[in-house]
Order: sequence, then C-alpha cells, then structure tokens
Amino acid sequence: MHEDKKILTKHALQPGTVVAGAGRTYTIVRTLGTGGFGITYLADDDLGNRIVIKEFFLKGCWRGTDGITVEHAPTIDEDFETGRTDFVEEARRLGILGRNSPNIVTVYNTFEALGTAYYTMEYIDGGDLRSYVEEHGPMPEQQAVETILTVASAVGMLHASHVLHLDIKPGNIVLRHGSDGKLEPVLIDFGIAKHFGSDGSPTTYLTAKGASSGYAPIEQYDDIDTFSPQIDIYALGGTLYYLLTGKNPPKAFDIKSFDELRVNLPEGLGENTVAALEGAMKHIKHERLQNIDTFMSLLCGHTVHNNATEVLLDRRKTKHKKHTNSARIVIIFSLFAIIITRFILQYQSDNEATYTLGNSVMYEIPKVNLMRELTKEENDSIIKNITDKYYVHNWKLYLSIAGPKLKPLPRWLDYEDTVTTNYALVKKLTKEENDSIRRDSIIKARQDKWSRDVGDIKICELRNADDSAGGLMTNFINEFLYTRGQQLADSEIDCTISSRGLQRTNWTNGEITVMDVYNMMPFNNIVVVLEVKADDLVDVREILRLQADEIDNRLNALDIIPGETYRVATIDYIAKGGDYMTPLLNARLIAKSNNSIQKDFIDFIYNLSKTNLDLNNYK
Repeated sequence: MHEDKKILTKHALQPGTVVAGAGRTYTIVRTLGTGGFGITYLADDDLGNRIVIKEFFLKGCWRGTDGITVEHAPTIDEDFETGRTDFVEEARRLGILGRNSPNIVTVYNTFEALGTAYYTMEYIDGGDLRSYVEEHGPMPEQQAVETILTVASAVGMLHASHVLHLDIKPGNIVLRHGSDGKLEPVLIDFGIAKHFGSDGSPTTYLTAKGASSGYAPIEQYDDIDTFSPQIDIYALGGTLYYLLTGKNPPKAFDIKSFDELRVNLPEGLGENTVAALEGAMKHIKHERLQNIDTFMSLLCGHTVHNNATEVLLDRRKTKHKKHTNSARIVIIFSLFAIIITRFILQYQSDNEATYTLGNSVMYEIPKVNLMRELTKEENDSIIKNITDKYYVHNWKLYLSIAGPKLKPLPRWLDYEDTVTTNYALVKKLTKEENDSIRRDSIIKARQDKWSRDVGDIKICELRNADDSAGGLMTNFINEFLYTRGQQLADSEIDCTISSRGLQRTNWTNGEITVMDVYNMMPFNNIVVVLEVKADDLVDVREILRLQADEIDNRLNALDIIPGETYRVATIDYIAKGGDYMTPLLNARLIAKSNNSIQKDFIDFIYNLSKTNLDLNNYK
C-alpha cells in the first residue's frame, strides 16, 4: 500500500490547478492524502469557500500531456470504469448518510471531469482527536465515553446501511464547533469503506485494503468479504482506549489478553467502561461484541447479552433491587447459559489444536527430540525463549510447540488460513520465508475448503506419463490456455504466456481427481485473451527467459514482426503485470472467461478424454 501511495502522490494535481464541474470551479490548494483509489485535496471553490475534493485515480493511471487529464492503461479499462462507478456510488451513499447524521462528514456534490470522477466534501477546520489528546492529555472518563458514544451512533447509521468504515481511529475523527459552541466529533476518511449487500457480500468491485496498527483487529489484515460490524467495534474500543490513556493500543497480533491493556487504564475507571473496552477488543472475532447497539448499551451501563456467547456482561451490583418473578427467571436462565457456555468453551480450549503460520517450513529445535511429546518443563522453556522474538514484515509469529495435551500459545489468527502442526519454527524468518509460509498457509486453507466441496471426484486416468510429469505439465497447461483462448476469442491465438507460479504440483500415473486440479492451480485466476504489441511481446519473452520459465513453443518459435499485434492467451494475474510481466499493462483485453481457471481446466480435460490422458502427447 505504501508503494501505491507513492505512485498516487507523484501524480497529484499541483497547487493552483483549476478543476471545473457541477457548475462550479475549484482551485487546488494542496494535497491532503492518498489512498482508497483516490487522491484527496484541499481546495477553494469560486465562492471563496474552503472544501475538500476527492479525485478517483487508480493504480495504472497517469496524467496526460496537459498535466491534468487522467489517462490509464488499456488493460485496466474494465477496472477503471467499474471503479469509477463504485467511486460515484460511494459518494452518493456517503452524502445520504452525512445528511442524516451531523457526525458524518457532509458530501456536497459529484461530477466527472478531466477523464475521471470527483466529489466534494465539507472542510472541517479543527483538529482531530489525536491532536486534542496530544495537546490536552487523556480525557476524563465521562468526556471520553460521551465522545465515543457520539461516534458510535454515527457508526451505527453506517452499519444500518450495511457500510463498514474500516479505518476508525483518533486521526479520522475531527472536532467541529457545534451550534452550542461545544466540540463535537465528526467521522471522516471513508477511503477504504465498504458497502455490503443484504447477503453480507461486498457490492463494490474495487476495494482498498488497509489496517491501522492498534485499531484494526487481526481479521482485517486479510480480505474482508463478509459484512462484519465487529471490525469497526474493535476500532471504537481502540479509540476509547487512546482517549483514556493517551497511548495507541498494541498491535492486535501482540495482545495475548486484555490484562495487557488493563494495566494502562486509569485507576477508578467504571466497570461498564472497562467491560465495554474488553468486549470490543476481544482477540477472536466471534467472542467480540457483535453490534453497535450492544457496545453502546454496555457503555451506558445497561444489561447486555453478547450474541456470541450469551454471557451476561452487566457487572454492576444491584443490591436492594426488587425483581419480579419473570426477571428472576431471566437471570436464572442467563446464568445457566453462562455455565453451559463456559463449559463448552473450556472443552474447546483444552482440545484446541496448535497453530502456526504454516507447515511448509519446519526448523529443528536444538536438543529436543520432536518424535516424542515434550515435557511441560521443555515446553515452558522453549516458549520463554521464543516468545516476542519473531517479527517479520509486521507479522508476529506465535508458535505452538507442545503436543495436544499441553496448553499452546494463544491462537493469534482468527483466519481460515491457519494450519496445524506439532512442530516449531525456531529461527527468525526472512521476509521471503515469511511470505512463502503465509502464501502456503493460505493455499492450505483453500485446499481444505475445496476438499470439503469437491471431495475426490474422479476426472480421468493418467497413463503412460513419466513418473514425475515435470515439464510435460507446463506444456499441457500451455495447450489448455491455447485451446481456451481460442474459444474465448472465437479466433486463432498466436501464443500463450504462463509462469512457474501457475503450476504448483506435478501429476503422476494413476487416478486424476478434481482435487488434483485445485492442488495444482490453487489461486483464484481466470483465463484472458490480450492483444499485445510486438515490442511488448519481445520484452515478455525476454523476461520469461531471464526467470528461467519454460516458454510456450508457439511463443518461442514466433517470428515477432515490429509494428504488428498478436493475440495472446494467459491469466488475469499475468495480464495485470504479475510475475514482472509489466509490458502486458499496455495490452488490450479482448476476452475473458466467466469461470475459474480450475473449472475451465477440468472441462478441458473432460473434453480431451473421458477415460484416460497421456501427457507424453505434449512434449
């Protein structure tokens, strides 16, 4: 994301540039920030009002010869148009929310100009909560709670409209003077916000990723593909923590228990405030407070039931209070639910598997034989020696060492991409090793899901192939790309482009199943057809040679004539410059598949032979 911001900053409009739209003109004062597929500016309109203007500017765009018009590579035509539509829709949705809540930044209008889209917002000439605390120190409890309740009310409106803000933090809450002269918080910066449909899935095609350290829960470091209010609730808890302490919360990866946060809280803090903080910043998502109403009710001191565990969180003493019979029944039932829930959770904890980032890289523990279960002393010693030592690329690795009977280190990922092992990583990982393990871990999670979905559905029998197909598989994949490319383009294809990353395994003689296909191609790609200029195709061929990738025979033998164009079948990842194929960013998209590459490949094999397959035909 940092690299993207550098690119956007480089292409930002210069101060003094005039942008016209919606019957007004706007003069750029300075760049305020980048991100969320856009650049944000401070500007003055033609009436002398200071406003904020946001410009849609996607990675792969640049300024034209006039220095202001936005242009983009042909390969991102579809992404650009879809993204621009999403951008305008975001502004429209935000405008409605802002009109209904004084604590959400107001959007004035949207317009298209200079080859892209813009929307204007109010400029709030006040500091943010971070600056306020830095100047005045931590807030008293009542002021902090009132501030968070106001922001939470605005967030509740977002969630009612199925919008997640995803970047709530003190720096994104500015203070505006209300009509009574008092400072009121206003939520700004919707650059990575997402809208979700009634089924809980995102409605926008292009979405920005981001996670503010200390204010983002663990699950936010992965793709967010489901409406999850708990993410914003965690951020509200982190913001409340900052207002009370003047300190940023630790990274979610670094928090083993709420006790680590509790020690920094001011003495005498109300039980409701502490309970709200604890409920909002639970490590595991499903244990966290489930909605804004629950968070606000708890913060206000009302009795609240956590939907995930049905735990009664109201800890206030209610001496001398007369309860009705119905109230007693409710309390007894709640306590019974607590006992049952705790029993279940304890059982799960005692039988919980151990977790690491992945199991593809194992390092030997010196002087410990892992063929046997570790003693408690050995386990404790190793945990003591390795805890807090594994930081690579902002990922902290909590490592579970023991067998199933020994208590593991806390599970640090609430992701699907965790895998189990009884081994340990006992060496500091390089960035490359860490990235590799994480990639393999994600693949493993997908494979587990696919295994449940497709099982061992047989496709065909593989006969007469080498014991390890090796390069035969590469040739076979290129043949598949060639055939599928011709189908998509409804014309001849000149060549194909693949890379080592497309093929993860080889096949051997015997039964070939659907799962074998998914194991070999574990990524979510599609087949595309491009029109590539001769010079760019020459560069691609040279890049493949430098990477020691096996080149399609058609590409290898192709007589590339300067000035000509060629039809090439490949995958969307490569078409967008992946694996260093940046020359393809200049290509024109002709066609793309509506199916996953795995489904297309399975269909290809079925159509080729329903009984057997011989890879030797593709030498």
